[in-house]
Amino acid sequence: YEKTKPWHPLYNIIVFPISAYLYFQGLEAVRLSNVIATALVWGTVTVVFDFIGWVFIKHPWSLTVKEFYIDYQPWITLIYITIYASPLIAYGVMSLL
Repeated sequence: YEKTKPWHPLYNIIVFPISAYLYFQGLEAVRLSNVIATALVWGTVTVVFDFIGWVFIKHPWSLTVKEFYIDYQPWITLIYITIYASPLIAYGVMSLL
């Protein structure tokens, strides 16, 4: 697990912008307000689900707040930045095409 940590932000920077691009393709019109709303919703839902699934609910792989938010640095912060930025990245790519 420790050796995979640097890869976590990298696969998120691939998966989430592609997902955002596909999502935006299904909209009639893509406006910056849609993009910002998507970024806020996706990022916030991820933060909440991570807390519930990795910290709050105790299981063999659960972590303490310190382990998840302090010891997992800088990776967790990079992951969250990636998820919040993904809709903006997809929007930028779409505007270039």
